Amino acid sequence: IDTTGRVLDKEGKPIRGLYAAGELMGGVHGNNRLGGNSLLDCVVFGRLTGKDLCENVLGLSNKLNLKDLKTAPAAQKPAPVAEKVAAAAAPAPASNGYTMEEVAKHNTESDCWVALNGEVLDVTEFLPEHPGGKLAIMTFAGKDASKEFNMIHPADVVEKYASDAVLGPVVEASAAPAAPVAAAAAAPAAPTNGYTLEEVAKHNTDTDCWVALNGQVLDVTDFLPEHPGGKLAIMTFAGKDASKEFNMIHPADVVEKYVPESILGPVVEASAAAAATVAAPAAAAPANGITMEEVAKHTSETDCWVVVNGQVLDVTDFLPEHPGGKLAIMTFAGKDASK
Repeated sequence: IDTTGRVLDKEGKPIRGLYAAGELMGGVHGNNRLGGNSLLDCVVFGRLTGKDLCENVLGLSNKLNLKDLKTAPAAQKPAPVAEKVAAAAAPAPASNGYTMEEVAKHNTESDCWVALNGEVLDVTEFLPEHPGGKLAIMTFAGKDASKEFNMIHPADVVEKYASDAVLGPVVEASAAPAAPVAAAAAAPAAPTNGYTLEEVAKHNTDTDCWVALNGQVLDVTDFLPEHPGGKLAIMTFAGKDASKEFNMIHPADVVEKYVPESILGPVVEASAAAAATVAAPAAAAPANGITMEEVAKHTSETDCWVVVNGQVLDVTDFLPEHPGGKLAIMTFAGKDASK
């Protein structure tokens, strides 16, 4: 099955008039599979399939402007006064475009802007017409939605269906150079040429979330609220190596394509010298217990500790026996699971 729903023969050629639909098409990650796909996936692939069917089977090709479908009288503005009011209310672009600071101010259902691939769009009127529901857009109101948008939309979808929503390009604010300086100061220093998994394990909260993927360490904190699968899917592996699970449902180049800026550096082994240096200043465990720093080091299936109501438990052997499955425990490996 290709990306437009056409069923292919053994030679990879489409069988004319035969299309797949619904869950057969697979999820946003590009894997064909049965079950587990959202209604949004079905809608998106359904539209692509319908378009291909019209063009290649029925010989129809219509360029449709979604705003032209609105029939409410309110959409008409014959009075010059209304046009003047609208013009007065519209923000002036920064020189020849709009800054992200300006975009961020438009984040309500009655005034919704998003940035897509370097362009600013006013999608307010399109909210009730979006096939995936307005919440899918409102999640990115006032933000740059390019990464998530490109994962499930064809490159020309804006030009074809919402070209009149484009306000102008995204431009840098004049004060922008100050931001990278602050960011650079706050960035953690990598040990010589990378990060150890012990260091990664310390960053396991939704305000400071690192994961290891295929030998690379990623800071995915800012991406948590934007992840199409929800932040819990990432937080399950916060401070851990998520390579196995990640590779099961993602293409090999997804990080390079959509979140290259999240890469901090490679995973490295802690040398004996480095280990000794780190061990020396480490806080000693209290005489009657174990510190949370120590608990945070035990986050794997072969060495899993959790804290429950003030007690530290080694639940490694219990993982395969847990009635709710080992993932329910591994979500809190190295953490306090009391709540």
